[in-house]
Amino acid sequence: MLVDVKRDKVLHCIPGCEEEFKKDLKLMGEWKLQKIKTGFFHAGLNPHIILKDSIKDEWPVFGNYPNGEALTIQTEVDTWFNCYGVCDSPEQFIGRFEEKLQNDPRKLFVTFFKIEKKKQPKQDGWRWHKWGPYIGDKNPQHEHIFDEDESILEVHCYHVREAK
Repeated sequence: MLVDVKRDKVLHCIPGCEEEFKKDLKLMGEWKLQKIKTGFFHAGLNPHIILKDSIKDEWPVFGNYPNGEALTIQTEVDTWFNCYGVCDSPEQFIGRFEEKLQNDPRKLFVTFFKIEKKKQPKQDGWRWHKWGPYIGDKNPQHEHIFDEDESILEVHCYHVREAK
């Protein structure tokens, strides 16, 4: 089932560094948690920093391959996706997987973080393979998003987590 979570009241950092840490989080956009709809949120790049008290399982498993290796969520068309990855938009992900996640007996929530091509450096920017499988409809051709053509201006990293 999909559930809502709230940002932690306590910062999980080195004692005595709370104000500096909080300032850095705000500067990097890590402090925000904006609800899209029940169980779905826009968040910073590392939302586990502000959701530590809400997370039961950072990497929930959704079944097993025939050889016993852990896999993720099976869709209606018999394809699989990880508990984290890349999609074209939160709306795309929600449209495809909301019902499946809602029918899971565990308490689940999903965070999204937008990656914009225009904000990437010409070298050593965001790379596709570091963020899990791409489940979108576009056709990435390069290692870095900066090098993609105009059909890909932004993507969203998603992460499904189990709540306490």
